[in-house]
Amino acid sequence: MKNLWMLLALSLFSGHALADGTMGNGSGWCQPTSGTHDFPFSFNQTITDTDGNQTGTIVEEHWSAGGEYSAKCDCDNSDYRGSNYVLSLIHIPEP
Repeated sequence: MKNLWMLLALSLFSGHALADGTMGNGSGWCQPTSGTHDFPFSFNQTITDTDGNQTGTIVEEHWSAGGEYSAKCDCDNSDYRGSNYVLSLIHIPEP
């Protein structure tokens, strides 16, 4: 399980993260300016509803590790200074 979360962190922040569409009309692809950044986080979930304890159930986990991550993005709106959000999804194969 630890390796799975490491894979999530690396896939999210290594090389090419897709930037939010508010950046402009460029491709939206971003590259880190200071190397790969690992965002470790703890994922603990207690499922009390037996209907939710089955394969395919989506468990939402909201987390924030804090800190900053610098990236250079391909976009045409160089004046934008707001927040950007990155989304990463992993699909865990069924056993």
